[in-house]
Amino acid sequence: MLRRRAGALLSCLAWAGALKTHVQEERKIKALYVTSSFPKDTMPIDVMVQHQLNTLGGPNVELRAVVFDNQPPWLETSDFRASFDMQRRGLKKLSEGRDGAPRVTVKAMDYADIEDPEFLAPFFNVNYKDASGSRLPQKSLRDIYGFRGERSQMLSNFFAMTSFMKECLRPEHKDVDLCVYFDPDMLLYQNSSNILELATTTFEDDPEYVVLSPPLGCFQTDWWQKDKVTGACMSRPAIVSSRHVIADRRRLKARLPIQVRPNDIGKNYWEVTMTESLDKLDRGQILCGQEFFVVHPPSRYQANQEAAKYFEGKTHMSLRDLLAQLTPHKRCSGETIEETCSPEVQVALGTHELVRRFEAGTFAANKATLYNQGCGCCADMVPSAQRVRAGEAFFQPRGSLEYDAGAFRVEANDAAFEWVVKCTQ
Repeated sequence: MLRRRAGALLSCLAWAGALKTHVQEERKIKALYVTSSFPKDTMPIDVMVQHQLNTLGGPNVELRAVVFDNQPPWLETSDFRASFDMQRRGLKKLSEGRDGAPRVTVKAMDYADIEDPEFLAPFFNVNYKDASGSRLPQKSLRDIYGFRGERSQMLSNFFAMTSFMKECLRPEHKDVDLCVYFDPDMLLYQNSSNILELATTTFEDDPEYVVLSPPLGCFQTDWWQKDKVTGACMSRPAIVSSRHVIADRRRLKARLPIQVRPNDIGKNYWEVTMTESLDKLDRGQILCGQEFFVVHPPSRYQANQEAAKYFEGKTHMSLRDLLAQLTPHKRCSGETIEETCSPEVQVALGTHELVRRFEAGTFAANKATLYNQGCGCCADMVPSAQRVRAGEAFFQPRGSLEYDAGAFRVEANDAAFEWVVKCTQ
């Protein structure tokens, strides 16, 4: 269902007043940007934060930035020491604002909160009752999720995203208009309009939205441009994703604590809980991809026959495979080839090159080149080694995918909520 803009119901005078706030008076949008660094992340946190802040910023935007150093205590860092050390160096660069990195606030996450039943109380009101209908005490996140198998990752995701909500509502951010979270592996492309300006207009356009998602890559060819009168994009109700969240701080604060049924927490990720608990009209997605869109790197939820020709028989090109293809070979030559071309150096060089090509627009983003098998949506890059070698950021038509479950579905929220579990990996 496409949302009809509130402008159809408001007078021209009311719209003029709404637009004056952000256009005639040119009041800057104040936004809090948050991301979370995970020790196993592939791409350097400092490179990706700089890319995201560069894309989110603008003359009409006032940004403050917080990066969570997310280190769940149950992780054994010795299993991925090189990646862990790379992310530690990146966080240090960000906290000090050196070597060209933007200066941000880096905050360690206090996992003692997962033991505290009161941690959830300001954000989620879980309706626990016994067989007789009597109210049971609030449980802690550890009580709800535990540490077994994938539950530990669900716990980490839920804690990180609830910590984002907590950060958004801190008193020092009371003047903030928007709180935004982007996973550090998300690439953001700005065609013309700043996403925070688009989101502000969309929130003004529809007073029911609490959270928004930005457009996906295929929307740039199939969906609408901004309204020439109001400046608003078309939007639709959509699921919530922890890959990218744009929240109206005032509305989010008024909506909390969110009522949650026991079956909607403890067995799923944060975004499933949020999607099930928020009203359908509370959560939207901006559709004008001609203006801006987001893309996730390739994931294991793609099966690409073409990749098997180049990557030891694997049926998809992993992110590390892609970054290796993107590494400028002239930087990996000479007497210090082993030192220069260590896996982490290669990852850093490849990430810089991926960001450069993406920001330059050297790619094709449409239904044929973006695919996630888990959700049947155009969320993830499907890269081609041949195209990458020719100078593009990614691009492999989906015609070579081994798995294609019927016709491509543009409506991401047509898929069952189980896809969220897959798409967060």
